[in-house]
Amino acid sequence: MPSPVTPILGYRRVVRRSSGAGDGPPHLTLGGLHRSLLDRMGQHRDAGIAIDFEQRSSVSQVADEPDERRGLFVTRRFEARLDSRAGRVDSAQLTSSGMSRQPHSRIWLAREDSRYLYSIDGVHFGSLEGRPDLFDLTRFERRLDDVAVSDVTIEQVPRQPAGSVIVLEADLHVDSFRKLLAVFASGSGDSDDDLDLRSYSVALSSADDVALDYWWSLVGSEIPNGLATVYRRTVACHVQVSVAPADASTDALRPIAVDASLPLLRHIDDVWRMANAAGLAPAAPAPRASRGARRKPRA
Repeated sequence: MPSPVTPILGYRRVVRRSSGAGDGPPHLTLGGLHRSLLDRMGQHRDAGIAIDFEQRSSVSQVADEPDERRGLFVTRRFEARLDSRAGRVDSAQLTSSGMSRQPHSRIWLAREDSRYLYSIDGVHFGSLEGRPDLFDLTRFERRLDDVAVSDVTIEQVPRQPAGSVIVLEADLHVDSFRKLLAVFASGSGDSDDDLDLRSYSVALSSADDVALDYWWSLVGSEIPNGLATVYRRTVACHVQVSVAPADASTDALRPIAVDASLPLLRHIDDVWRMANAAGLAPAAPAPRASRGARRKPRA
């Protein structure tokens, strides 16, 4: 049986076939492309991982005549910044936000020996039971092995002041793209099952990091119960997963003191609930400026 690291396809690079490829005909997968780019970067078991998700949704009335009434527009964003050592997440900062890009909720997680700690302010840490399932690079690539690529276009783009960026545009059939949506089990979601997949795009890039970007848009019509009005609903999403060499300055982190006033939480969902509750708490009133105070000039 051929070696799983035998060069099969690629741009002067090794593209690994999945371990289950056997003696069948060689086929290109998103996992193979991703690994081939990571190999250029060297050791990636110690890595800084960034995950960004953005969803833009709109609902507007479908009418024969122009309608001045505005539709509903909503944006959701999620960001994860993970520091991984030997394949395990050592620390994480997770942020949920909306249209303003101001964080609605933010939580911190840190591993100390065999336990994990949590924080909702980045300063005071409490104990978290178990090991939160955040991100596993090996498992991520195994799931990408199930995403077949029918064709790939490769471009090497110069960048200033030196070096270049390798960009791979991957061509996927619809069934393969739906498997990609299932990688994070967040695809279009149950509420979007009645929407049609209108367009999608997948790209990989490699420079100082390796980034996987994919975009998709959904569209459909809805008629609320008891109404004759038809509403058009559109959803556009973007996901980026980037892997970079670990920051050597974070190799020796100081021990974190546990705040005894914080409760022991069982699950990361409990941390989110605590962060959301803290964000909904009324803020202390700001001190009133004196009448003689001058406003700062706008920049």
